[in-house]
Amino acid sequence: VNEENAAGGRVVTAPTNGACGIIPAVLAYYDKFIRPVNANSYTRYFLASGVIGALYKMNASISGAEVGCQGEVGVACSMAAAG
Repeated sequence: VNEENAAGGRVVTAPTNGACGIIPAVLAYYDKFIRPVNANSYTRYFLASGVIGALYKMNASISGAEVGCQGEVGVACSMAAAG
């Protein structure tokens, strides 16, 4: 993430840069150890994760500066679990 950002590339983190590895790590684990993931599964996973992230954003906070690092990581874990 940091290298791409430094090179001027586009970076999309979910939910934040501090917790951006959790969601793709859960999906990668599922793909490697549970069952192979297809394009439809990716879409469904990210939509479900995004809905949970939106609920947090509207009703609480996703910011580590506001709720601390544990809150930030907790949001990411919730998003990954929903997917």
